[in-house]
Amino acid sequence: MLEATQAAYGYLPVAALKRISQVTGTWYAQIYGAASFYGHLRFEPPSGTAQAAAMTSRRPGDAAFVASLGAALGDRPDGRA
Repeated sequence: MLEATQAAYGYLPVAALKRISQVTGTWYAQIYGAASFYGHLRFEPPSGTAQAAAMTSRRPGDAAFVASLGAALGDRPDGRA
C-alpha cells in the first residue's frame, strides 16, 4: 500500500497515511514507522520532472488501490476537497 501510494502521488502524504491507517485498522504510528524504515519511501513531494516520472511508474495491479485512495482523499494528496 505504501509503495502504491507513493507511485500515485510521488510521495506519502499524511492524509494518505491516515487513510491507510483507518482502512487497515493499524495505528498511524505503525504505518509511519514502517514507511520511515524504508529509504526509498519519502514524505515530501519530489521536485521537477522526477515527480512526473514517479507518478507514471505505477504497476498494473495498483490501479484499483490508487482509485480507491484517490476517491477517499478527494483526489488530492493533502486530503482537502
